[in-house]
Amino acid sequence: MNSIPQLASSGAGFFDAAFLYIAGGLLIVFALAVAFLGMRKEGFPSSSQLKGIGATAVVLVVCTGIGAIQSARFEQSERREKNQEAAKEAQAEDAAKQEAEAPLTEGEGAAPTATGEAPSPQASGGADGKALFAENGCGDCHTLADAGTTGQIGPVLDEVLPGMSAEMIRTSIVDPGATVEQGFPEGVMPSGYGDLFTPAELDALVAYLSDVTGK
Repeated sequence: MNSIPQLASSGAGFFDAAFLYIAGGLLIVFALAVAFLGMRKEGFPSSSQLKGIGATAVVLVVCTGIGAIQSARFEQSERREKNQEAAKEAQAEDAAKQEAEAPLTEGEGAAPTATGEAPSPQASGGADGKALFAENGCGDCHTLADAGTTGQIGPVLDEVLPGMSAEMIRTSIVDPGATVEQGFPEGVMPSGYGDLFTPAELDALVAYLSDVTGK
């Protein structure tokens, strides 16, 4: 069953890459053709030809830019999925290891400690903001000193988050198009994180980012 979305994702990635290469290749060929005609034909380009050349160049540049953005989005999504899968596998391994190491009495709970008291269970359900940052590939696009990441696709969080309130940080995650940092194109950051995270996870991630960049 999982093969169907995987094939769809691979097909989308191939289409994005092919679109980028085709648009970029056409732009290069067009530029070379204009340069060649300019050297071979006197009076080229005329005013009317110049308008057509300019319009064609704009279209090719825009198409190349769109292809580059789509390709970057696909690569980011693919890295995020791999990180999530790796995190789930690690959690499953840890859970299995803890279960195997925990001694049990005959049909009862955990074995008592040296003091005669049963060990308290580990807290569960608490979201870890730093782990969420790593598992969802945020560091692939952002630099954050505390997480040891050096991504350059998006803004450096150590520079843009200080002074921002928790609500502002939350908005930048769930609605990145609301405020676009200067020097970065709109639409590079996906807008689906509001659905990806549970409310507790989002609170934990916001608290983590606010804490480590507010020092």
